[in-house]
Amino acid sequence: MWAMEQYYTIGEIARVMHTDETSVRLLISNGILKAERCGTGYLVEVDEFARFGFLSADKRPNRR
Repeated sequence: MWAMEQYYTIGEIARVMHTDETSVRLLISNGILKAERCGTGYLVEVDEFARFGFLSADKRPNRR
């Protein structure tokens, strides 16, 4: 079974996790939130949000 990754900016991750961008940066830099740098954002496995009590990233804002 392949894990699905989606592209997020730091701001989008913060909104999904109901926290601030500084906290997201700390989670990523300490390896707590597994995210791979990709351009100006990050690829995050959607299952990662479940580890923090968020079952999905459905609250992700639509891109304009």
